[in-house]
Amino acid sequence: MSLSSKCIRLSFRLINLIVLVLLFGSCFTQNEDNHTLNVLTLRGPSAMSMLFLMEELDELDGNPIQYEILDEPLQIRARMLREEPEMAMLPTKMAANLFNKGLPYQLAAISVWGTLVIFGKDSLIRDWEDLRGKRVHLMAKGMTPDILFRFLARENNLDPDQDVILDYSFPSHNDLANAVIAGLADIAVLSEPLVSMVKQKNQEVKILFNLGNEWSEIFNDDFAIPQTSLVVKSTFASDNPNLVVSFLKKYQEYCTKVVTDAQVAGQLAVSYGILPDSTIASQAIPGCNLKVLPSWEVKDRVKAFLEVFYNFNPESIGGRLPDEAFFFEK
Repeated sequence: MSLSSKCIRLSFRLINLIVLVLLFGSCFTQNEDNHTLNVLTLRGPSAMSMLFLMEELDELDGNPIQYEILDEPLQIRARMLREEPEMAMLPTKMAANLFNKGLPYQLAAISVWGTLVIFGKDSLIRDWEDLRGKRVHLMAKGMTPDILFRFLARENNLDPDQDVILDYSFPSHNDLANAVIAGLADIAVLSEPLVSMVKQKNQEVKILFNLGNEWSEIFNDDFAIPQTSLVVKSTFASDNPNLVVSFLKKYQEYCTKVVTDAQVAGQLAVSYGILPDSTIASQAIPGCNLKVLPSWEVKDRVKAFLEVFYNFNPESIGGRLPDEAFFFEK
């Protein structure tokens, strides 16, 4: 074989090798561009807003999605401190607090717009003045229900520390709901879906008035209280802004389906272990006020909400009102 033939053969082999390297390299690059979205949510309205999302969306643009339902916001916070989830649901107050303490998570959307009601069996209570001198049970001092109740009481000419008796004997939502069922708490601030559960088990009690409606009257806000947030890890958002926007669009679509198809959503709530009874779950959905609105559309509402907490106790949201970097921008 001539030297020129050997050179030609060697060139062909080299070209083939380069092509193989490019092909495999492109495959590896494509895999590196894919990300698993770990999404944490809370058992209750947060998880209910994601029922069809969890059921039908397990990948997005080639990126697998893993969902996990946790029981308490503190469990979500612990995972965020380790920067494990790409996205997580938690109370808006806590989201601001963690951002102000340096955790790299931004607000991506609000999906739960107020679930709190004043609940009891005293049919003579029709407005705030009727609460004067009454004992009102709240789940925990300094938490969202407590601060919102205090704020709304003051806005309605009641001093919550002087004009009503605040009772924190039952420290969790479940404890307080069970106390209302057992007749141990005549007036209480409760949240859906526990409100619907209590109504089924104790027909003597009813919703006296809705804190979301009271908030709307003050702020003229049709979507009431921006109670619960979806946050996104900042580095993930900056690296994958289009993927985050695509997820938010799907979340909007599937959350709307929860509201419009409450019966099927109620069945899913049972299958995902959110509630034990599909009828209760279906009945609770309207009171959960589920609607996904992205961060860039809700800035003013969120800022007004957080200002209430800042004025009550600046440390409740980390010592300051969060700046513009708190809000994810598409």
